[in-house]
Amino acid sequence: MALMNRNYGKAIEMMAKALRLSVRDGDPFSGEWLGSRDGFLSLYDDALAYGFKQVTLRADSMLVAGSKLLGEANFIAAAAMATEGIALDLNDAYGCLSLRGTIFGNLNRWKESMSDWLQAMTIVPDEPTFPYWVATCKRNLPNRKGTAAEAQKIVDLYERFLLLAPPEGRKVSDAAYNITLWYMYMGMRDNQPQGRQIEEKLR
Repeated sequence: MALMNRNYGKAIEMMAKALRLSVRDGDPFSGEWLGSRDGFLSLYDDALAYGFKQVTLRADSMLVAGSKLLGEANFIAAAAMATEGIALDLNDAYGCLSLRGTIFGNLNRWKESMSDWLQAMTIVPDEPTFPYWVATCKRNLPNRKGTAAEAQKIVDLYERFLLLAPPEGRKVSDAAYNITLWYMYMGMRDNQPQGRQIEEKLR
């Protein structure tokens, strides 16, 4: 409604708030994110032109613009926009920091993605989403060490997620499944060929 009424400041604030809230139950590496369908964020061009001129709206505008670029699969420009947003607010864990972690993950740049989610986890240690995505990044690292100690770190992160997440959380069953697979992997990898098969499934 704010956008329709050309209340551009309010429209930017509301969309940025919605984007931050979506981090808690989103699926950033699925290929879909808030506003990506039907080019919805393309309606924000005029609002963004306004927002970038307002000092108080610049961080929010960076988040909305970066999400718009992500929805257009313009990953490099989206990452640059997110980086500018991070420079404006280093502690906005749910904003441009999560956005850039999402972008790097979609580019299979898992180490950089993990760095952003780790920073977000440091800023908001009681947010369950962040350790979940750190574990997912670790799991996808191309040169991940295949040691029991490294596997245990991944399990610990998923268990931290389960400790913090509400029971009805969308990722609870996935985390529990991953924990089971990783324990099987740790128990079997050294002396059973099935261990190698399980490792391939976990990658």
